[in-house]
Amino acid sequence: MNAITLKNVTKRYDKFALENISLEIPKGYITGLIGRNGAGKTTLIKTILAFTDLDGGEISVLGMNMAENEKELKNKIGIVIGDGAFYQGYRMKRMTKVISGFYDNWDQNAYNKYIARFGLDESKKIKELSTGMRAKYNIALALSHNAELIVMDEPSSGLDPLAREELMDIFAEMIEEREITVLISTHITSDLDRTADYIIMINDGKILFNTPKDELLEAHRIVKGGKDELTGEVKAALVEYKTGAYGFEGLTANGLNMKKKFPSLVYEKPTAEDIMRYYARG
Repeated sequence: MNAITLKNVTKRYDKFALENISLEIPKGYITGLIGRNGAGKTTLIKTILAFTDLDGGEISVLGMNMAENEKELKNKIGIVIGDGAFYQGYRMKRMTKVISGFYDNWDQNAYNKYIARFGLDESKKIKELSTGMRAKYNIALALSHNAELIVMDEPSSGLDPLAREELMDIFAEMIEEREITVLISTHITSDLDRTADYIIMINDGKILFNTPKDELLEAHRIVKGGKDELTGEVKAALVEYKTGAYGFEGLTANGLNMKKKFPSLVYEKPTAEDIMRYYARG
């Protein structure tokens, strides 16, 4: 079963559009949404969450039509977008009391656990929180109402590396404890290399791929060689390449076949960031 299904979804702005997007995000997994800034990650997430009206197509979330069941579904979704629409003068404890009232399944014990885990002081006012503390508070709220789906847009951008690693560990723990789905948009692709199950890449409003992460990394290879080895046949086998003073470096989407055909070249396993970088350029 899919947690999210998009069928022929279109959303147009003056200078940007998601055009005829069809996409399936499986239930019970961590899916990373990657792409360069301005590629359409935030637009896609806001479209899925019905923060903006569609110009075409339909969206199903947790088996229900998003447009027809928005109120019920938002009780089942934990959302982190931006730094949260909080009252700056409120203390954290008061702000939480306001927000918890919107959820039928608010879990105070879970909230207390995450507040302690993140080292947050509830007596502080929202305006006194650092960028990292605000990000942790926003995440704690999203994880504290027994959501079936967690949707986060750049949640780790204000976090240090250790806090980002802890967040990924929390997602993995939650999926082991119960069937939840996580969709996380990030430009820090190293966060996904360890924990993501699927990777979606969007570029210029179009989905380039939606693939299990391990299959994606296994199929692609960084290819290196001398300038004289960059023949037309080699270029045709690469997603994109760049040349330097002594040779070239590129990315292939079919490392196994290319290695058989051009065994003298050097092949290295890429990271998700390598793959994103080459596809964005190409």
